Order: sequence, then C-alpha cells, then structure tokens
Amino acid sequence: MKKSLIILMVILLCVCFNVHASVEIIKVQDKVFGECHKMSNGTVDVVVAPKIGRIVFYGFTGETNQLWINRQAVEYSSNIGGWDNWGGDKVWVWPQNDWNKIMKRMWPAPFDGDAWKANIVSNKGTNYLSLTSNVIPEYGVSAIRSIVLSESGTKLTVNTRFVQSHEQKKEANIAFAIWTVTQVPAGDKIYARILPKGKLGAYGFSDPMPWAKFKTVGDSRVLLLERDGQGWYKGGFEADLLAVRNKDVVMVQKVLSNTELNKYKPGDQVQVCSSPDTTPCYPSDLSPYLELEFTSPIQRINHELEIQWSLYKDVLKNKTDKQIARWIDTL
Repeated sequence: MKKSLIILMVILLCVCFNVHASVEIIKVQDKVFGECHKMSNGTVDVVVAPKIGRIVFYGFTGETNQLWINRQAVEYSSNIGGWDNWGGDKVWVWPQNDWNKIMKRMWPAPFDGDAWKANIVSNKGTNYLSLTSNVIPEYGVSAIRSIVLSESGTKLTVNTRFVQSHEQKKEANIAFAIWTVTQVPAGDKIYARILPKGKLGAYGFSDPMPWAKFKTVGDSRVLLLERDGQGWYKGGFEADLLAVRNKDVVMVQKVLSNTELNKYKPGDQVQVCSSPDTTPCYPSDLSPYLELEFTSPIQRINHELEIQWSLYKDVLKNKTDKQIARWIDTL
C-alpha cells in the first residue's frame, strides 16, 4: 500500500511539472533566408533568420504570419534606392537623418547586409535566442538582441542593446539611439495608447500631415488611427503601445523601458509608417504594410530598449470602440 502511494505521488508530480509548456528551439531551413531558428511553445511560433538579422515569423502555431514579409526584396531594391526591404522585425540606428553624415551613405542601413551570430541560451530553465551583429565601425557599436518567448501564451519579449566596441571605440561625441522597426500587414484598425502627459495626436514626419484622421476613443487616451493608402507617410506619437487588428487577430507591441517623455524629442518615441496601396517598391501581390517603430532615448552610451509583443484572438469581436479602448488600457 505504501509503495503504491509513493508511485501515485511520483506520477502526480510528473503530471504537474508537465502542465507548463516549454519553449522548443530548433534549426530549420528556408529557401530564401537559409538556416533559421524556430521557437515554439505550442501556442505561437517565432522564426528568426540570422542571415538577415530579423524575426521573419510571429503567429499562432499553424496559422497566418502576423509579420509582413517580402521574399523578393533583392529584385525590387533598385526601385527604392538600394534598400533590401525584407520586412519582418529589425533594428537600425536612430536618427535616420544622420546616416549619410556619419556613414557617408544611406543604404545598406546600419546592421543590414551582414549575417548575425545566433546562440541558443538556457538560463534558469528558460530557453531563448541571442542574436549578435557585427560592429558598425562608424558608430563603434554592435547590437545584441535577446528574443524570449514565454513558456505559455503569446508573449514575446525582445530586448535590444548596443554594446560599445573596445577595438573601434568612437572618440567623437556621437549621440544616437536604438530604433526597432516591425513591419505588419496594414490592418483593419490601428490603435495608439498615448502616455498620460502625451499629445493626443501625431507629430509629422512627412507632408501632408500624417495620421491627420484619428479619433480619441471615449474618455480614454487611446487613438483610433485611419490609414490613407494614397502614399508613403509617417507620424510620431507620445505613446507606449501600438495595436493592429488584422481580421480576428490583434497584434500588440508595448514598450517596457524608457517611457519618460522628457528624454525624447516630440514624436521620436513611437512612430507609425504606412506604405501606399500600390507601389513599384515590392511585388503587387503583397499587401500594403505598416511599420511599428520604437526608439530609445538619443544618448552616447547605455542604449537599451525592451519591447513586449502579444497576440490576441477573437477578443474584439462584436465590441464597440469604447469597449476596445477600455481593453487596451488594461494591457
């Protein structure tokens, strides 16, 4: 009897330990992106392509990619000044206006064009992927990205740091920032959650004024943005969260660090860029896209930015705009 009880307790313990899903990371081959790393917890999949230093898939397991991907980027780069517009999620250096002055070129962008080193890391029982870039000599830094998928659910946390190179330490006083850019299909609805002291509207990065058509939802600080597909345009927001609804799935990106408004120029903190409905810059069978952009404060050292991604399915069905805004406020 005693022995049977012990066996039963062992079985129950094993069951309890298996309740929580674990994150599996395996290598997979892609015809365009070469060797990739696929992360999965049974609910969502994430695919990272070290060859181009980007996250190229994020979505529910067995379902549609929530990222915009252009597999024919090289064929169309001459139409956009030499930029290989692969899509997905990447990191660049902000501000973009300084590239030509510091690097003596606009394209390829900082960290583009070179493969990144990928390492699977196990820390306190958590598996995650670490990506490390080559050093950008003009800025004297490399980028390190820690890509952590939660053991259950849909949360993906992407921490990006710039690390100063001792071999190529910059003597000049160059101030710059991390700039993460996530390309997603242009959705049915676009939301921005404005910070408590932020402007309830957009700052212009293009002419005519971008995102001029928006509405504040109820008494919240959530803006519902109306996309105009007639041309390229970009606007900045004093926000900490962006959400895009595509059919029955909502993708949310929320900044977990550096939300103090006094550390940013107006509009630098969070930006949304839209491509036109038709353009020769990518294949005509691809949908237009949005860029969800976040920056760290512009400074000389200690660059770090952490963004948390989440997916939600069916939560906005049959909901009013006010109900949606209240839901976004809880995230």
